[in-house]
Amino acid sequence: MSSQSSQPPPTALERGEEEQPSQTQVDPGAEIARLKRRLAASQEEVKELTQGKVKKPPTTVTMGRAIRRLVSLYESLDDLLQAADDHNSNESENEDEDEVELLTEEAQEKKQESESRFAAFKILIQVLPSFGKAIEDPATDMDMYLTQLQKGANDARSDDVRRIKEEIALWLNLAYAPNPPLNTKCRSDRGMQNDITGRLLCPIEYDWDDELVRNGIRAGTINISEDYFLRCFYPYGIGDPDNVEKGFLRSGLLVKTYSNIFISPSSSESFSDEDENGAARKQQRSSNSQKKATKCNVANILGMDGRVTPRSIAYAAVLLAFNLTDAGYWMEIYNQFNFRALYALIVDFFEGPSGQAAKRRSQNLLKWWSAFFLTIMVHPPTPASPGTNFWHKGQLGKKVYPFNKAVVYIFEYCTFRIN
Repeated sequence: MSSQSSQPPPTALERGEEEQPSQTQVDPGAEIARLKRRLAASQEEVKELTQGKVKKPPTTVTMGRAIRRLVSLYESLDDLLQAADDHNSNESENEDEDEVELLTEEAQEKKQESESRFAAFKILIQVLPSFGKAIEDPATDMDMYLTQLQKGANDARSDDVRRIKEEIALWLNLAYAPNPPLNTKCRSDRGMQNDITGRLLCPIEYDWDDELVRNGIRAGTINISEDYFLRCFYPYGIGDPDNVEKGFLRSGLLVKTYSNIFISPSSSESFSDEDENGAARKQQRSSNSQKKATKCNVANILGMDGRVTPRSIAYAAVLLAFNLTDAGYWMEIYNQFNFRALYALIVDFFEGPSGQAAKRRSQNLLKWWSAFFLTIMVHPPTPASPGTNFWHKGQLGKKVYPFNKAVVYIFEYCTFRIN
């Protein structure tokens, strides 16, 4: 071939002609810009998908937030570790059962406390599987690790106490319309001197409507410091002094407290979303928002798997009773009432009942709680419609307020069909 035939034909510009636009012609610069935009969009999509699938592991402080709620409200982690060591030592000594029966009452109480701590330690290992690995790892800075867990535990308790303090005031103000209303920011106007909170803190053994009894409790001449069967734990605030277990821990106020802590604040609000005039306080959420709230509730974050545990009930009960008092800050004993003993009594009610009848009652109570919990998890409560027939009669001022139908059914079941 000649060199002339190997050369490409001249372009239109080289021929001095104006190049005509073509339908199929592509501007290289524009195409490059378009490809860059597509690449950037693809990279952003991959980034979002990756972030959605790969979550950062929770910090040690965050993991500790489950401890007070599910493991032990009062015990320190050092005490739980010591209880585990003591248990292992006792097992190696092969303690004789006959010797246990000969223990003094004080020694038996100490032994029971030790067993309760060891039970809490076992729950801790279940709730935080990484805890067992951490204490076995020689590289773990145990002081730092335990300090961070303890901080998370106490922070969660403080958050719950503060929130329930506010919510209880809102609930009682709605139910009974006191004048002046209860302060949501502090507890100074609560306690025995307040007719509403005083009634709820009164043990079922005493008739709060009796002025002499009421004045005696307020003056301290009637000692109720060691009576833990309070009206706030019973449906409608009414219990049987001759059968204290009937209705115990089944009150609507306790259910609302538990739901606020372990499901979401909105779940407890929707139990009574109308005032006495039937005006709805909150709009019904969409099904999508309900599913989102259910999926992201505290119980799921804590890994409760839809199960109510004895210690979580005890936790909610103590926070309820404490926030009905006029205590200025969190404490174990206030006005001679031992909240730590209340917590231990409720835990022992579930974990250490003696006799088949007592075990059956505690198991039935736990089943009732679990049934309620699953009902709320699967079917989040919605505001009752105006004019609904489902009403709960208040004991003070004869105020009335509606409940969600599913919740009312459970309340009616526990009130009238308790085994």
